[in-house]
Formats: sequence, structure tokens, C-alpha cells
Amino acid sequence: MSEPGGRTRADAQANRRKLLDAAGDLIAERGVDVPLHDIAERAGVGVGTLYRNFVDRDALLIALGDRSAQRFKDIARAAAAAPTAWKAVEVYVDGYIALYAEFPWMLGMRVEDRRLRRRDEEDAAAAQAVVDRARAEGTLRPDIGMLDIAFAATMIAAMTYLPEPARGTVVPRLRDVVLDGLRAEGMPRPELGASTMSVGELKDFIRPLA
Repeated sequence: MSEPGGRTRADAQANRRKLLDAAGDLIAERGVDVPLHDIAERAGVGVGTLYRNFVDRDALLIALGDRSAQRFKDIARAAAAAPTAWKAVEVYVDGYIALYAEFPWMLGMRVEDRRLRRRDEEDAAAAQAVVDRARAEGTLRPDIGMLDIAFAATMIAAMTYLPEPARGTVVPRLRDVVLDGLRAEGMPRPELGASTMSVGELKDFIRPLA
């Protein structure tokens, strides 16, 4: 049987997760200045519970940043464990896309809020390791740098806002196009993995967003 103290800690951890989930959702919808009481309401807890977990907005945003930082570490480890350097590039790009799809608030928060910038140096080192390995293997274009891969992956991730089925077509095809552009001359160029869409089809999917 669980101890009362254990239940209390589990409840506190659950409330913290709910608050971070709610904060991420609302920041993605409305930006980093969303009122804290709206975050508490979305999480289904009182404002007092929010302040017991996060003393102020900075603490909440830093905690969100810690979530993304852990994911970046996971991506870096997966890339380092890839069997080839080119596979490491694919793992890095795919990891970025999945990360921004999971945490859509990052797209706005990285631009608007400098509290995530403190992690950029660590992220850059992980990306540079991928680049150095692929250059040594001869599978990456020699004129491609770390920022090219990071920005390209973020560009693809920005398309995850599209509604389905457009997202399921555009994102994987753009991913394949970008990877093809990163390949060194002479590397095999596989067929693109997703069919393209006509302009008319894309307009049909995007129009409801207007």
C-alpha cells in the first residue's frame, strides 16, 4: 500500500506536468506573455498550485526549456550511436522535426524569449559533432555547416503546423528534399519518399486556417 507521502509527491509531480503541458499549449497558441492564471486554469489547478511549483514566469519558462534540453540530449545521443555518419545526419534532422512537432511552443519561444538561448552553445556542439563525422565519412557536402543542418531541420519542423493530411505529405517530402541537398556529390540519390501536392490541393487544406 502506498504511503500518504508518496501519494502527495506523485500528485505534486502530476500537477507540475499538467502545468508545463498547459503552458506549452497556451504559449504555442498565444505567445510567451499568456497570463499565468490562464495556464493554471488550462491545467485544472489553482493559481496557488502554480506558484508552489514555479515562483514566477521565468521559473516556468526555464522549466519548459529544461524539457526541450533533455530532448536535445536524447537526439545527440541517438545521433552519436548511429551506425554511419550519414545515418547520424538523418537521426539529427528527424529528431529535430519530432521535437518541434511534440513541442510546438518552441518555434515561438526560441524567437521571442532569450531564456532558451543559454542552451544554444550545447546544442551547437552536438550539431557540430554530427557535421564533423559526416564530413570525415565523405557523405556530407563539404560546404554544409552546422547551422545549415539546424536551420533546415527547424524549417521543416515549422511545417508541422499544417493540418492533416497536408502535414503527412508536406513534412516527409520536404525532409527528403532537404536531405538530398545535404548529400555529398556522388552519393546515391533515392526517390523522394512522399508524393507532391498540387497548389490547388494545398490551398484546400490551408484555407480553413485563414
